[in-house]
Amino acid sequence: MADQKLSHFHVLTTPYKTIEGLEIPAHILIPKSIADKPGKYPVLVRFHGGFLVTGAALFPDWVAPWSINLVLSTPSILVMPDYRLLPEASGLEILTDIQDFWSWLQSPSNGLSSYLSSSPYSGVDLDLAKIGTIGDSAGGFLSIWSSLSQGKEVVKAAIASYPMVDLRGKWYAEKDERKKPFGAALVEEEVIQKYEGGKWVVAATPMDRVDLAVGLVQWGKWREVYERDGEGKDGFKLFLEDAMEGRGKGEVGWLFAFHGTGDSAVPWEETRDLVGRWGEKFGGDSVMGVWKEGLEHGFDDSVDEESEEGKWLKDGLVRFKKEWLGN
Repeated sequence: MADQKLSHFHVLTTPYKTIEGLEIPAHILIPKSIADKPGKYPVLVRFHGGFLVTGAALFPDWVAPWSINLVLSTPSILVMPDYRLLPEASGLEILTDIQDFWSWLQSPSNGLSSYLSSSPYSGVDLDLAKIGTIGDSAGGFLSIWSSLSQGKEVVKAAIASYPMVDLRGKWYAEKDERKKPFGAALVEEEVIQKYEGGKWVVAATPMDRVDLAVGLVQWGKWREVYERDGEGKDGFKLFLEDAMEGRGKGEVGWLFAFHGTGDSAVPWEETRDLVGRWGEKFGGDSVMGVWKEGLEHGFDDSVDEESEEGKWLKDGLVRFKKEWLGN
């Protein structure tokens, strides 16, 4: 089933940046239905999850079916960047990758448009006036961060599925053996130590590093690793609340966030609080939040937006498409 999720696309991969000889790729998924139909198409950018520690853009098990349906029904071009991962990279390095990705995506001379023009699908072009973002878990954080860093002139609308939000909070900064994401037992501290000082990692099969991700949270080391390089000379805002301070009403795109209240991996209350602050700062009509009673992290993988139970998702996607596409 996982492989079938991507079977409707032609998949292209190209580096969006190279640093010290390490290529960091973006994956461009072009629906087969439009591959031979020249024109400009909206762009949907998806960021993968994994606590910023594990995961890969093309790992299909973590691509929710509704997101595939969204791309195919528009139709649009799906762009999924990889990025360097904690703890070998810092939060500053990760966000630098994301900022460089946005520069590459929009570059008229040596970016994605130029790459597509010399690809087998040279008739397919990007409508850069219609860019939306989606992301789950850590990818939800990157989706929101991108909305704030790029502003409404670039990102028209964003979706954040059970996102990591309060990265300053106790969940990421304090040791607590009661933290049991997905019921995980306490990870040995040696698991964390063996990764210290290692070479950069760009993508990983999730299960290869899930113990590391969980361990960093359980031992209260996650925030320390994330913020060890600070904000850098460019003053990158590592935390969403700081990024929000630099924006005013009308400057950011519409946000749709949802979270299950039974989430054992990422506190749902932080998403609820973010939605409240977003509405207060940017206007009540600038955000939509949905909380699903008792549901676990990743619950949307089994949600059918066309069913009665999935009506909440369909409603959110209808509004998202309106804001994203401007119609």
